Formats: sequence, C-alpha cells, structure tokens
Amino acid sequence: MDSEKFGPVISQLWETIEQRKAHAATLTDGSSYTAELLNASPDKINKKIAEEAAEVIMAAKEYEAARSLGGEGVSEYGTGHDHLVYEIGDLLYHILVMCARWDISPNELAIELENRF
Repeated sequence: MDSEKFGPVISQLWETIEQRKAHAATLTDGSSYTAELLNASPDKINKKIAEEAAEVIMAAKEYEAARSLGGEGVSEYGTGHDHLVYEIGDLLYHILVMCARWDISPNELAIELENRF
C-alpha cells in the first residue's frame, strides 16, 4: 500500500484544524471555513458529513457505471476516479473537523481501527 504521504498529510491537516479550533472564537469574519464549522451548532457539521457521504456514494455509483461501460467517466474533477478521490477527501476533512469539535484525536481513531484487525 502506498501510504507514505497519507500519514504526514493527515498530520498536517490535523494541525491546521487544531490551530483553527484554538482561534475559532476570533475567526468570525468568514476567513476560515474550518472555524465557521467549529463555531456553528453541532448540527451544521452533522449535516455536512451526511451531505459529503451522499456525494461519495453518488461519485462511486457514477464511476461504477462508467467502468461497467468500459470507460473512466468524466466530471468537472477529471475522471470518475478523480471525482471519487475528491469527494472522499471532502468527507475525510469534515470527519476530522467533527473529531476536533468533540476532542477525538487521530490517535484514538488509529487505535480504534487497529483494534479491528
């Protein structure tokens, strides 16, 4: 598995989210989408995760349909594969924002996942 970039990128993203969380009260001018999510009611992030999960499902279905016809599919994001990667990235980002909101660290997630295999 090619995961050399995954860990460092997730760590960097987590640090950025945590910085936004630390300054969320002062970042109310619309300059930080992350701070906006952290300052909003919990329902905002819940709804955003539901929306992003639905977009992942739709992108996967479109990609699957294109592949069943022998193609890759095309979207504003590139191929069907590119679109699916884009939507999964959105979902993962929003899940990490939810984790920050509820003080769940990536290490806790890693331990939970490790316990599953």
